[in-house]
Amino acid sequence: MSPRAAALLEAFGFEDVWDYADGKMDWMSRGLPTEGEEADRMTAGILAMEPALLNLGMSPNDAVKLIDQYERQAGVVVTGDGTVVGLLTREAADKAEADTVESVMELGPKTYRANQDPSEALDYMEEHDLEQVVIADPKGKLIGLIYRDVVAREVKGES
Repeated sequence: MSPRAAALLEAFGFEDVWDYADGKMDWMSRGLPTEGEEADRMTAGILAMEPALLNLGMSPNDAVKLIDQYERQAGVVVTGDGTVVGLLTREAADKAEADTVESVMELGPKTYRANQDPSEALDYMEEHDLEQVVIADPKGKLIGLIYRDVVAREVKGES
C-alpha cells in the first residue's frame, strides 16, 4: 500500500514524498515523530538522554573520566557505527584490573525501544536494581540511556 500511496501523493503535487518501507512500528520504535494518539503518549525515547560513549579498546580509567563528565554512573559501549555492544558502570570500571573496557563491560545489555512505555523499563530497573537501561533502535543503534530516577519522577511523580 505505501508505494501506491506515495505515488498518489506525488501525482497530486506533493514534493519530498518518501516510502518508509520498514513500516510504522519501525518508525515509532526509533523515536521518530508521530501524529495523533501516539504523539501524546509518554515514551522511553522522550526520556532518553545522551550517555558517555565508550569504545571497546578504551581503558577503564579513560572511561571513568568520560562517564564523570556526564554526571551519571554508566556509559554505553558502541561500535564505530553506533551499535550497542555493552554497558559499563562506573563501579565496574573503578574495580577493573583489566586493560580495556571490553574486558569489564556488561556484554549485550538489555535494551528498550524508543516507543515503549517507560514504566516497563522502570519495573525492569527496579526488579534488577539498575540505575539505567539502554534505548536502541531495531537495528541495535544507540538512541540514549534512560535513568531510573528520571523515569520514576515522570511516571510516578516521585522527586
